[in-house]
Amino acid sequence: ERDYVHRAIDRADVILSVGHDTVEKPPFLMGPKGPKVIHVGFDDPPKLAEAAETEEARLDCYRRVRDEIKAFVKTLPGLLGKSGQDARDVQSESTRRNDAINL
Repeated sequence: ERDYVHRAIDRADVILSVGHDTVEKPPFLMGPKGPKVIHVGFDDPPKLAEAAETEEARLDCYRRVRDEIKAFVKTLPGLLGKSGQDARDVQSESTRRNDAINL
C-alpha cells in the first residue's frame, strides 16, 4: 500500500515547494499526468544572519525573507490560474519571479 505522502501526491492538483535550495522532484511529478509543481527558492535567514553584527541586522535578515515569501504568496492566484501549462513552465515562471524578488 502506498504511504500517506504518495497518496497525497496522487490526489494533488498542485504541489508548492518553498525552500532555499533547488528542489529535486521525482520524474512522475514532472510528467504531463502529474500535478502542477511550483517551486520557489528563498534565502536561508539563519545563514544570512550569520554575517550580521547586531540583533537588529539579524532580525532584518528574517524580515527580508518574510517579505519575499509574502510577495510570492500574492502571485499564487496568477500562477495557479494558468490551466494547461506544463509544470516545468510554471516552475520556470516562479523561479523567474523569485529572481526578480531577489534583485
